Amino acid sequence: MKRTQCNCDENIKKDFDNCSQSLEWLVIHYDIKQLDNMRKDYQLLCNIEIADQQQWITKQRKQIERDLMRTFPNEPFFQSKHGKEALQRLLFTIAIYDIGVGFVQGMNFLAGALLFHSEECVAFWNYVTLYERLQLRDIYLENLPGLSKHIQIIQLLCMSQQRKLYDMFLKNNVQFENFCIPWFLSMLAMVIPIRSFVRILSNQNLVIKPMILSRWIFVYKLILSFLQNLELICEGPELLMELTSKTYKWNHCIPLANNLNLDKKFIDLMLESFDQDKQTFLIKLYNGN
Repeated sequence: MKRTQCNCDENIKKDFDNCSQSLEWLVIHYDIKQLDNMRKDYQLLCNIEIADQQQWITKQRKQIERDLMRTFPNEPFFQSKHGKEALQRLLFTIAIYDIGVGFVQGMNFLAGALLFHSEECVAFWNYVTLYERLQLRDIYLENLPGLSKHIQIIQLLCMSQQRKLYDMFLKNNVQFENFCIPWFLSMLAMVIPIRSFVRILSNQNLVIKPMILSRWIFVYKLILSFLQNLELICEGPELLMELTSKTYKWNHCIPLANNLNLDKKFIDLMLESFDQDKQTFLIKLYNGN
């Protein structure tokens, strides 16, 4: 069967063979020598039976089934029987991994983007790496408390670094939530066409790897670079329309993101000081006395 997944490596011809990049992401957090054991662990999670949770399981499966059709609908791999079944199993296993969160819309795009490069097992453990290192649980919890945290940080960074654009948003009553929510829920995989996402990934591993290594600071850089680049090429209503466009070439933002300086200590302080109940930051400033 001809490969319908990524074309990162010319020598890979079949679906569910792992491209070199997917394995490069994997070894950031795991020992590649343990891959066979990781496959066994994945299969155990796939087939696990949860006592007294039939209602929860039914709800998860129904939501996953609905979102399968929405996941990269123009991509042959995800329209094929084997692609759909693989993504369905992967998403249910992700739901099982953190039963307190389960499956939330947006996960399907990130998981699908990872699956596009690899077998199910490798996609799952790469997803777990991102989930844990970026603390994505906060985003997907009930009432989505993490979304508020990251949107407020982007709003603050835009105000301090792109004041003209920030003022234009205020003038036009543009809420950051309107365009940031799908970006964060899918870690940008929802808004970047997967073939463009693949080209970005193929260019020196410029998205997933730095996202794993630099965590949220890279995500913020990429979003700020998108806004900065948009401001350079668009004005007024056209700019506002492009905020939610899925055709924008995000790879143009990579050089800007790499050259953008953000205060890592300040970002870390903001991330650590967010009060989920109050939905605000509680930062104590010390004068050293």
